[in-house]
Amino acid sequence: MLSVLLGLTFLLIGSSLCYGTSSVLQARGVNAIRSNPTVGVRRLILLSRQPAYLIGLALSAPGFAAQIEPFRELPLFVVQSAQGLNLVVIAIVGTTILDLQIHVHDWISIAGVILGLAALFAGIGSGNVSVPKGSILYGAILFEVLLALVGYLVTKVPHSITAAAFGFLAGLAFGAVGVAARALTGHAASHLFASPVPYALLAGGILGFIFYASGLAQGNVTTTTAALILAQVGGSAAFGILILGDHVRSSYLAITGAVIAATATLSLARFAYISDVRAIE
Repeated sequence: MLSVLLGLTFLLIGSSLCYGTSSVLQARGVNAIRSNPTVGVRRLILLSRQPAYLIGLALSAPGFAAQIEPFRELPLFVVQSAQGLNLVVIAIVGTTILDLQIHVHDWISIAGVILGLAALFAGIGSGNVSVPKGSILYGAILFEVLLALVGYLVTKVPHSITAAAFGFLAGLAFGAVGVAARALTGHAASHLFASPVPYALLAGGILGFIFYASGLAQGNVTTTTAALILAQVGGSAAFGILILGDHVRSSYLAITGAVIAATATLSLARFAYISDVRAIE
């Protein structure tokens, strides 16, 4: 069991290395054309000529691939909590590529993410989790449709709460991606597109990106990211435990680790802002 857990841990670390480096490289590609006023399709064409941006996009594929097995073998909230490593990678790699400055409190936060995740993994124990059935996946698609409708309604509410609301919706959408990812390898390649899996993945990913970008546009990054983490980790924990039968060996260690990792991740939120905002400008 220990060797399996170590293997899954390395996969999550590899995923974070890919995703974090991807964000930094995409940000560098956007920076290279920042002085050009073009928008829309022309801007995308300019980005397609930036090697750093293209390499960054390409790294997203192995990053997601490395998450598939952990999604299948570990409780959902464990994999979602591990996303804090992405910001650690952005902070460290960004010091070279984007000239980011890491301060003492950032190093403390980086240590907090690592220690929190170590405690979380120490408490999870066996990885007996169930693969979502078709009815659950179709329910995930319906849930994503409802999220889209709620997102539209959020644009009509007072401006003061839209950042947190969009962040929360983004977290729920990314949580749905995790549910679909757990079922990804349960289908033969020839029958994959006849299943709801790829559609739940695509819809959740697109909605999550749009909601998070909208939240950043409406308010500060800490508010948006805090709501996202709360929904992504908390929602995944509730759904995984109540619907999919996820369980842990030591609830105390797992919960403590998740709280420490999430808190430290929030303090690194400015690095999420640097990468994501530059990538969508």
